[in-house]
Amino acid sequence: CQRYDFRRSSLKQILNNVKRIAEAEGIVVSEKSLLWIAEAADGSMRDALSIFDQIISYAGHNVSDESVEELLGLTDRKFLLQLSQAVFDRDAAACLKIIDDGYYAGIDMKFFYQMLMGHFRKLFLAKIMGDEREILDDMTGEELTTLSKQAAEVSKETMQRLLDILITEEENIRRSAAPRLNLESTLVRMAYMEPMIPIDVILSRMESLEKRLAGVRTKQKPVNTKTSESSQFDAVGDNKAAEKINVSFATAEEVNGQNSGQVRE
Repeated sequence: CQRYDFRRSSLKQILNNVKRIAEAEGIVVSEKSLLWIAEAADGSMRDALSIFDQIISYAGHNVSDESVEELLGLTDRKFLLQLSQAVFDRDAAACLKIIDDGYYAGIDMKFFYQMLMGHFRKLFLAKIMGDEREILDDMTGEELTTLSKQAAEVSKETMQRLLDILITEEENIRRSAAPRLNLESTLVRMAYMEPMIPIDVILSRMESLEKRLAGVRTKQKPVNTKTSESSQFDAVGDNKAAEKINVSFATAEEVNGQNSGQVRE
């Protein structure tokens, strides 16, 4: 028997292939729209060509980004950046307002949650990878710039913690009969989460504190040994003077006692 191992095509391969076909057919389409088509194909070159054919039938040979968004159901993408910004600003009220607007715009909350996870994954990769584009080929230069700018507001540790919360709650939302409620609760939890301080920042603060404490110790005045010695001598002299006074008082008492005895006799 024969065995065929099929592998997923990368986004870059799908995008370049569809772009080559568009140029050969004289079809005007932006790089952003091509990326959306490649993402919707989910690794399948045949699905990408089928989607592209539907878009041409819908929009003609001059394909706009708005028509691709409408055909692929991507109009709810605008809520993703708004939500992540509200989470980074720790504005729970804004998160709830955005979810309310999306709900009445007809967004499927379960599907939107999957998109939100993918969005935070991109933010996480943009934060970790920086300018390395090897595994960031699913983002255009414009999108990467926007995500990198937004991700710069939080630490890597905070970004990872936010993504962990989304991954943990994914199963609950997928099985929930009220996914909107679960999504709202998850976003409020993310917004109220305290920012994670990087370890290197904590160590730097500790070193700075140690240096300041060391500087305070060196500024303290040293003990004057001469002064302490003279004070010791003064104390010895005072003790001797006190002993003399006590002896004088004892002698006076003895004399007084002898005199009183003579008077009684």
